[in-house]
Amino acid sequence: MYWDILLHYHQPTLKLLNELPVPSEEAQTHLNRLERERNIILPASLREWYTLARATIILNEFSHDDRAIEVEQLGEADNYWQGDSGEQRRLLEQGYLPILVENQGLCIWAIYLDNSDDPPVVLSFEKDITCVIWEPHATTFSEFIYTRIWDHLCLNSNYLLHSWGPVVSAADLEFLHEKLHPEPETLTHPGLFNYRFSDGTIRVLIWENEDHAEWLLSANAEEDMRWLLKTLWNRQWLVRTIDPWTPDAKKALKKLRRELSR
Repeated sequence: MYWDILLHYHQPTLKLLNELPVPSEEAQTHLNRLERERNIILPASLREWYTLARATIILNEFSHDDRAIEVEQLGEADNYWQGDSGEQRRLLEQGYLPILVENQGLCIWAIYLDNSDDPPVVLSFEKDITCVIWEPHATTFSEFIYTRIWDHLCLNSNYLLHSWGPVVSAADLEFLHEKLHPEPETLTHPGLFNYRFSDGTIRVLIWENEDHAEWLLSANAEEDMRWLLKTLWNRQWLVRTIDPWTPDAKKALKKLRRELSR
């Protein structure tokens, strides 16, 4: 049975996926048990997401083989850090609920339970639970879920190009805001700042670090990729460093170079 109402926090994510919200009574039972056993009240956005039957399936599918913590394991000890299980369980008492483990164990993402309905997501690169330092990532849990799916769609489009450039300037941001729709930004990983812009299935993902930025340009149709390239072509660093990451993008780039050289 499908829910006949729109979700309050995660409807934009389901729109990206072109999915209807299918609830899971079993997931609801696990969430109720977690609240009862740990004497907490789960945030509304967390409960809304993990009540979906495909919540962790989606997080596993739309990632780089990162591992989502299953709903029945939320708040329990896991092997994502060194240290005894008692210390891992105390993370929840400190307000941190781990939800995702990077595929090579590089970092752990957790929800910071700050008593808000849609709490922030933080991450840690530490390998020892006794000295965990949490760094900011997403402003809200719903934006974390949305950007995970958005990034995966960007990186797995038919037309995908990669380019290196200088750190993003104020003029770059102003230009992108004029030409495209700004999407949620995140921090810390994979870039210190992660910018997103879109127009339908046209997407620009920027991973900015201290001394450079990587630009990922994607589209699902050749005409859209050509429009995006022409829009950004006056940036000389892009012309010098652009690299097609898919066969379709390579063909589109070759056509455009030939056209502009006439």
